[in-house]
Amino acid sequence: MITYPRNVTPGTKYVLFRISTGEVINNKTDYPRTDGGEIVGLDPDLVYLERISSVIPDFDSRYYILTKTETPNVDDGIWNIAYGTQKRGQPEIEIAATNAEATSNETLVPREAQLKLIILGLGVLFRQLDAQTLTPKEVVIKDKVVAVATNVWQNDANLKNKITLIAAGNEPDLDDGWVVE
Repeated sequence: MITYPRNVTPGTKYVLFRISTGEVINNKTDYPRTDGGEIVGLDPDLVYLERISSVIPDFDSRYYILTKTETPNVDDGIWNIAYGTQKRGQPEIEIAATNAEATSNETLVPREAQLKLIILGLGVLFRQLDAQTLTPKEVVIKDKVVAVATNVWQNDANLKNKITLIAAGNEPDLDDGWVVE
């Protein structure tokens, strides 16, 4: 049973609802009386339902999707808005883990510098394969390529571990364990 006066504090919104059809006439409106009193002459098929929202849960959007359910409670004059979460499918979660690895690898060598480092590293490799003595600058390049490769291998192993855990139904921390130098 709706009781009066209705809540008219600033920021409170109502849903104007047609009972017979379940139609929402206005989803976010103010209560028409500033004193919250009963609306004389209102069509009995219409009702103002106060919007009451549950707390939005804290969640990792890489694992879960936010859900929202709106339910009219005509007897109590309330429009219930409930938030929850729904777990994403395994392929979506694996993509999120792969993206986390890619972001970590990007910090090791920014994308615009990757091609240059690869070409220089190949040049050093070919010089070394030809038994040529490497210059000090080439040794620095070689050491940089080896260091980056080691970190990328560690990130790859971390990704494989996370994907194995995800496949088993676990939720590993997708931000943990990456080498970001």
